[in-house]
Amino acid sequence: VKNIWFQLLHNRINTRVVTHRYVPHIVQSPLYPLCTPESLQIPEHMFIFCQRVWQIWKKSFMYIFPRQTRLHLLSPHSSSSYYLPPAFFFGSILEAIWLHYWRFIFGNVPFVPDHVVNTVNKIYSQYLNRANLDDFELRLTYLPFSIV
Repeated sequence: VKNIWFQLLHNRINTRVVTHRYVPHIVQSPLYPLCTPESLQIPEHMFIFCQRVWQIWKKSFMYIFPRQTRLHLLSPHSSSSYYLPPAFFFGSILEAIWLHYWRFIFGNVPFVPDHVVNTVNKIYSQYLNRANLDDFELRLTYLPFSIV
């Protein structure tokens, strides 16, 4: 299953701890390769507690919600037509971390928090643009005249 939300909610994240337990000849260490040598790769550490990942969370909040001017976008009572449920924001961060982590593992691409934050912004913007497009199409269907 590729959906990161499903994997997290059902505790099915394929971490090095799990993989090392089943195929120790392939994954020789259960340690998290992005962090300090003594850190086990468990989901909590991989997505939140790792210092590099925590930077991503903080920078993403600051980038998407500078000076809290756009925090209203997370509120369902917002008068803005740009509302997205908070799950889209958090999902954008999780998706970007997951994507860059696997690029690091399989492509030897450095895991740079600023690059991950840029990816978070792109993913979130796509969600926001899609929501705006859907809202626009919905409003067009209710116009009192037809557009030809």
